[in-house]
Amino acid sequence: MRIRRQSTMAAAVAVVAWLVARHLIPTHAGDAVESRHVARLIGAGLIPYRDFDVHLPPLATAVSWLIASIPGPAGTVDTVATAIALGVGAAATWAVAHHLTLSPWRRLLALALVTSVPLIVSSSDAVVGGVLLTAVLACSLLAALQGRFIWMWGSLAVAAGIGVAPLLVFPVAAVWHGARTDRAHAIRALVVALGAVVATFVPFIVVAPAGMWHLAQVQLTRPLPVESIGAELIRVAHLPFRPVVRTGGAGMEGTIPTLIGVASTGALLLAILAIVALTVRMRPSDHGMVGAVGATLLAIAVFGAVVTAGNALWLIPAAALIPGRLGAVCAIAVAVAMPVARVMPTDVMEQSASHPALAFGGRTIALLLAMAAAAAVVLTKAPSRSAKPPYRA
Repeated sequence: MRIRRQSTMAAAVAVVAWLVARHLIPTHAGDAVESRHVARLIGAGLIPYRDFDVHLPPLATAVSWLIASIPGPAGTVDTVATAIALGVGAAATWAVAHHLTLSPWRRLLALALVTSVPLIVSSSDAVVGGVLLTAVLACSLLAALQGRFIWMWGSLAVAAGIGVAPLLVFPVAAVWHGARTDRAHAIRALVVALGAVVATFVPFIVVAPAGMWHLAQVQLTRPLPVESIGAELIRVAHLPFRPVVRTGGAGMEGTIPTLIGVASTGALLLAILAIVALTVRMRPSDHGMVGAVGATLLAIAVFGAVVTAGNALWLIPAAALIPGRLGAVCAIAVAVAMPVARVMPTDVMEQSASHPALAFGGRTIALLLAMAAAAAVVLTKAPSRSAKPPYRA
């Protein structure tokens, strides 16, 4: 009962702090206009992917549509939805920190980072989606530590349906599940979770195969994003590239950007394999599991995705909850990286031409430092909190 009261208080503090701080940090409509346009089209009887193009996965589109369809002023609806998701994420984060017996300042830092999520993105769509994804990942961590594997896999399936990238957390989750129960049970749960994610695409593959193929092409043929670490290296080194603007943002085309994109993808896959291999060899422990999840998410941010606040925010809370001294370094690094990414100029091309050092500045260094810290945590065989307790499947 005590931890429930503490988690409830943490949720209340996070929501109140956000409501106060949001008036001091301006936000913009951004993708919210597109979200409400999509909601109007669906309300008119049109089917997404068949009658009009959408660049989000089906589950993310459904969430945006549901929120945009709630009657009432758009700002009020977004505020209420964000407050609910933020409260859930803050409560789950505090409960995970308590389970890991983190120090009071580490708990407060993790809570502060979760509270900052809706403040470091620049559109109400990203606010709602980002906070929701953070909350779902926090709930999956808590469920994993408590041995509630049905809830763990359900939360991870929802996260993967919204953001796709959390699919890369599945191998570490399967290793943890197998170590706590048995491998056969873990493999069955993994297959079911993957099937649930695929099931969100199946209806639209049936009714709109061309639209889904277009979505796949857009994602698979995306140019190197201008906010990625690879793109920053190209700009700092003054290597040749062709700037392009497509659905989802600006990017770089050309031989060198393509090679760097391929190398980044290969590095991401190798990093995931290395983390999984190290996790298999480690003695199962709560500390090791959180470290492996944090390292996986950091690898996605450093090698695979875009290093901006809007795309890296789902590093929270896992990267902020890695136990130990190296985990503290990781949490501080992420805490530095997020606001730096938030205040970066919006015109990355122009900004990088005039300030190349800033383009490859604090956000990249901080995330690389966090990745190194998390990898070191995974390499450390943290002592288990206890022998195998009677976990509930």
